[in-house]
Amino acid sequence: MSTLTRYLNRMLLARFLAALLGLWAFAMLFDLLDVADELLAHGGGALEVLRYAALRTPSLLGELLPMAAVLAALFLMADLLRHSELPVIWGAGVSPGGVMRRLWPACLLLLALKLGNDDLAVPRTIDALRAWGVGDFKSAGPGLDVGRLWLRQGDAVLRLPVAGPATGGSDGFLAFRLGGDGNLVERVVAARARLEGGSWHLEGVTRQGVGNGSPIGKEAAALWPNRVAADRLAVLARPPQELGLLDLADIIRHDGYGVAVVQSQRTAFWHRLFGAFVPTLLVLLAAALATRFRRRGMIGPLFMKGLGAGFFYIIASGIAVALAEAGFVAPIVGTGLPALVLLAAVVLLSRRARRLPA
Repeated sequence: MSTLTRYLNRMLLARFLAALLGLWAFAMLFDLLDVADELLAHGGGALEVLRYAALRTPSLLGELLPMAAVLAALFLMADLLRHSELPVIWGAGVSPGGVMRRLWPACLLLLALKLGNDDLAVPRTIDALRAWGVGDFKSAGPGLDVGRLWLRQGDAVLRLPVAGPATGGSDGFLAFRLGGDGNLVERVVAARARLEGGSWHLEGVTRQGVGNGSPIGKEAAALWPNRVAADRLAVLARPPQELGLLDLADIIRHDGYGVAVVQSQRTAFWHRLFGAFVPTLLVLLAAALATRFRRRGMIGPLFMKGLGAGFFYIIASGIAVALAEAGFVAPIVGTGLPALVLLAAVVLLSRRARRLPA
């Protein structure tokens, strides 16, 4: 590794850590203010605050890493322009593309940090926060049934308990049996349920047909077939954003184990993969933009264009992911297109930089 490469990467990483720390402190302050009442209910001491901050940090980092990366690259290029180092580097025979290539060690580190944080740290810390019952993750989220899983199995729609430590749950079993035309024909409720031997063992079963005057039948016990292993039930019950890549890939490969739609899991899988490259692409974009500003007086426009591009990407990516989750576009298209547009912008600016005079 050359002296220039070490110099540029050291400067970039130092500014990245400073930007990330500043963004994290700002976001954590508002987050702590938001959950202050809940922390007070759990004791409210310094240990509780530190514990919450440690558990919340990976989720915040997953959101802050791209913006910290583009800020670090802009600060790096601004400092090089301010001290006239960048024109000297170009004048020494290092092309703008050569400067970008020398940033790859730091870019690869950012890629690994983003992927490792989102795939390893975030799911584990969210589990701990949900078990603790503090913060945004004390429930599964709006519209989700905590500790239970809704799925389609054959001619029935089931709500299965998945919170039990050994049996997959103890209560909350509910089934809606559908007729050949898709209309509801029977409702089955069980007071207690346990998963054993590949079947749900139901106790205190109530069956009611649909229609006026439909009789209500009661049974002390009944069996309901199960098609999904207990450990897979727990995986399916979690929001896709909180699953690791291996779990997401397993759900997709088995097509939701034949009982669940996998549109959300496909979107989360591709979003996780493409999202790992975003900090790297934003760094390269800022470096490519700097080739258009060769005087110290142009630092302001450099920051405006760099931050504008970063915010535009984040907004566009969020809209595309939402469309993919809703099924309006294919998951790989909705999650990959914003990253490909960002890559195209980097390539275009790099090619234009080759035609600029040194």
